[in-house]
Amino acid sequence: MAKNRKDRSQGPEVRSRNEDSSGSPLLASRFSLLTSAFVLLLVPRPGSAHPMGNFSISHYAGIRIERDFVELDYFIDMAEIPTFQEIQRTGIVPKVGDPSLMGYLEPKAETLKA
Repeated sequence: MAKNRKDRSQGPEVRSRNEDSSGSPLLASRFSLLTSAFVLLLVPRPGSAHPMGNFSISHYAGIRIERDFVELDYFIDMAEIPTFQEIQRTGIVPKVGDPSLMGYLEPKAETLKA
């Protein structure tokens, strides 16, 4: 019986549907995928500006009333242009911890208290 069976080791070589003898279709699809991903990364995306516009100034006041005290949090959110104008007008250095900031913030806080 063993003589009637074909020796499978000498049969035709089994190949993937995506690959011929040179492997080029698989290589081409990978190259195409990588090229597409690279192009998508190069496409410029729109910059995100202030959600209400470049000239907006938003004000927020949060009031918390407790038994012993009242706390008021007041935030001013200035967009790009008003921020730049304030920096130019006051001469502050827009860097965290810069000494010029306290000279700007203390009078501003006093003005807002009034």
